[in-house]
Amino acid sequence: MKRTGLLLGAAGLLMSLSVCPTWADNAQLTPQKPRNPNNPFLYAVTWQQTSAEMAALSYQTYRLAEYAIAEKIRLGNFKMRDGLLYEDTLMQAPDGTTFVSSKPLAIVLDLDETVFDNSPYEVFSLKRNSRYDNGYWSYWCRYQAQTPSAQLTMPGSIEFLKKCMEWGVTPIYITNRDMPEREATLQTLKGMGLDSPTLEQQLICRDKQKDKRDALELVKKLGWSEDSPEAAEYLRNASDKAGRRAAVEMRYKVLGYFGDNLYDHPVIVDSSLREKDALRARKEQVKDNADRFGVDWFVLPNITYGSWVKPVIFPERSKSALQMLDDYGFSEWLKQHGPESDRQR
Repeated sequence: MKRTGLLLGAAGLLMSLSVCPTWADNAQLTPQKPRNPNNPFLYAVTWQQTSAEMAALSYQTYRLAEYAIAEKIRLGNFKMRDGLLYEDTLMQAPDGTTFVSSKPLAIVLDLDETVFDNSPYEVFSLKRNSRYDNGYWSYWCRYQAQTPSAQLTMPGSIEFLKKCMEWGVTPIYITNRDMPEREATLQTLKGMGLDSPTLEQQLICRDKQKDKRDALELVKKLGWSEDSPEAAEYLRNASDKAGRRAAVEMRYKVLGYFGDNLYDHPVIVDSSLREKDALRARKEQVKDNADRFGVDWFVLPNITYGSWVKPVIFPERSKSALQMLDDYGFSEWLKQHGPESDRQR
């Protein structure tokens, strides 16, 4: 998950949606604003929390992933040791000697809207007519950890993860929850039945300074100098999860990546692009990697927030969101063939 500020306000349908309790007022938190009954994100959150179609898509993704991972295990030459599957690879050292590199199998997952369902927090934000707020988000993580009824999951996720663990495949959670939310997140994972002896190592939260160091370390491992054009392009455009992913890939044989955001997968998009160019570049990455989706890349449905929002909802000042969209010539066609043209004849 990668959050981009949104969620402005709502009424009406909110009464039918579940919501976490309101916390005490805090001067550092975003103040509540008047509700907007026409808020478009009301429909997004309603779909995310209540629609059968969202649940079906989530089940479908995890069911497909189960088949894909099972097939990789069946076809691979992996060995079971101490309850974990390993891939042993014969390697050659610089001095010419050979050695066996042994890596345990893993899958890499985002958490929010990939494993965790945080729609109650989105409803809370709608009721306050507020955008994403770091302070309230931190409170939500604590509340979720302490409240079993708030530990909602994306349909099919827990069954799939438990199946992988039974097979000897380790789930690695790379999340953009910050370090202050780490203990609460561990508690939530345990509450969902995902505890394991190595859970502390499986959860990798965002640490902005460490993420930068990891990205620089990866640049060195790739043989680039820090001031080279290649390194500069990588450091500018790589997802803030790229360094953490690379560190995991050094230790594990990764069988699949899971997330509700394109950047939960190993893609590179030019961060200097704006508006339609940014949207086009993201879609080109999907097209270029089409053969990986459903094989080792798996995407979960989330229409409430994400990297797709910013170029459309928050374009350059002179642009409206509607200008970012395209009716592919239908308006112009109607001028010649629609009701207005009939009246002019």
